[in-house]
Amino acid sequence: MKIVGVIPVRYDSQRFPGKALFKIAGRTVLEHVYERACRYSNFDRLIVATDDARIEECARDLGAECFISKKSHTCGSERAAEATARLKTDIVVNIQGDEVLLRPEMITAAVRAVRSDPSISCGTICHTIESDDDFANEDLVKVVIDRKNFAMYFSRSPIPNSGDRQIRLGHVGIYAFRKEALQRFARIKPTPYEKTERLEQLRLIESGMKIKVNLTKLKNFSLNREQDIPHIMKFLQQERR
Repeated sequence: MKIVGVIPVRYDSQRFPGKALFKIAGRTVLEHVYERACRYSNFDRLIVATDDARIEECARDLGAECFISKKSHTCGSERAAEATARLKTDIVVNIQGDEVLLRPEMITAAVRAVRSDPSISCGTICHTIESDDDFANEDLVKVVIDRKNFAMYFSRSPIPNSGDRQIRLGHVGIYAFRKEALQRFARIKPTPYEKTERLEQLRLIESGMKIKVNLTKLKNFSLNREQDIPHIMKFLQQERR
């Protein structure tokens, strides 16, 4: 089974413009994400997909394969679909460009989810949310799953309305798509809940496509705003110990 990884990256992030080229601990955000993605040993190819010449230059300096995409994409999964449309692959893993603390085990868990059943369109992962502050944080996307671990809904709001920390789940921005499902996704226009929540994965659910969610113990912290940098630095320092 062939697996291609794609890191879709844009320059004009709404919450943190130029985020991909911002340096943390002497390395750009893109460099952190790319080098961590390279630690996953089962990629047949790993591609940085962007529409920006500055990001292309950074990617090429890293020795990364780079795909220049259209500027019209509304989300990273659309960009990943364009980058892999002509490739012969079974699974496309979309790794969001702000996953600075990515670990290969996260990719393994997402791929395992989609491979578990041919009817599954996409696999992803989540973890329990222990902090009330994290649960209230709109930058940490929450997911509600059914008894078979299929996603029922994703939201920036604190869902479900419960004090039970075992069912308060935070989503990690890694998507392992079956290639045909990703291409179908890209042909569908953005859906109502997707636009309301600003979450691309809701397009799958609203279109009747299944997302399997593996519950892991792999905590994560994405870089969403410049204010997140001290937290990222703390995690990086803990990893070095």
